[in-house]
Amino acid sequence: MGNKAFGAHTSDLVVNFKLKEPCGGFVRDGDDLIYHVNLSLIEALESKPSSIKTLDGRSVLITPNEQICPQTQVCIEGEGMPAEMTGNFVVDAKEQLLAPCARKRGNLIVKYNISFPKKILHQHKETILAALQ
Repeated sequence: MGNKAFGAHTSDLVVNFKLKEPCGGFVRDGDDLIYHVNLSLIEALESKPSSIKTLDGRSVLITPNEQICPQTQVCIEGEGMPAEMTGNFVVDAKEQLLAPCARKRGNLIVKYNISFPKKILHQHKETILAALQ
């Protein structure tokens, strides 16, 4: 379809897409989606389940199995992007012709951003230290 001219061979038409900014707070990493959840320190200590609205409009319940800290990641299998089409089209035609919703999917990786208080009163520090012992 590319470079059509009289008496010349046509070349391939190549279309490249580039995502300009994260969509709905999601960032793509291959077939995986990364989503950052912002929490206060109190919310992180409570570790309550939360809900995330996916790109296709569904709600996914996130339940951390451990205390939430800045390094906590929760991986939900099969909630990422449909797997890229790779390989030989003739050999993999069955997989290639599946609708995107029927193909294998990447994972949804939830990462937590915890906002810590800027200052803590001395009496509150003592209470926290007593609770930790």
